[in-house]
Amino acid sequence: MTPRMFGAQIRIRRLEKHLELAQLAAQLWISPQHLASLEHGEFEEGDDDLIEKLDDILDSPPWDRLAFDGFQQLFPERSTPAESVFVPAFRTPQENSPAFFSPRDQTCPPLSQG
Repeated sequence: MTPRMFGAQIRIRRLEKHLELAQLAAQLWISPQHLASLEHGEFEEGDDDLIEKLDDILDSPPWDRLAFDGFQQLFPERSTPAESVFVPAFRTPQENSPAFFSPRDQTCPPLSQG
C-alpha cells in the first residue's frame, strides 16, 4: 500500500463517521493542516503514533484496523551501536565534586553581607 492509498483510507473513514476535518484534528490534538497532510499521504516522523488514536476515535472494529507498514520504509530507524550511546556514570567523591561542599570547607568564599 502506498502512502497516498493509506491517506485515502483515513479520509474515507473520517467521512464514513461524518466528521469534519477540523473535528477529527481536534480529537487527535493536531492541526487541521496536519490531518489534511495525512489524508494526502504526506507523513512526518512520529505520525505512526496517531494510527492507534485514529482507530479508537473512528471506532474501527478489530478486524478492520488501520495499518500501514510503510512507516518503516519512510522513516528507517537510526540504529546506533549500544556502546556509542552508553555513558557510564562514575561516582565522584563529594570532596572532589564542585557541586558539593562541606559546611566546614574553608575554601569557599564567605557570602557577602550586602
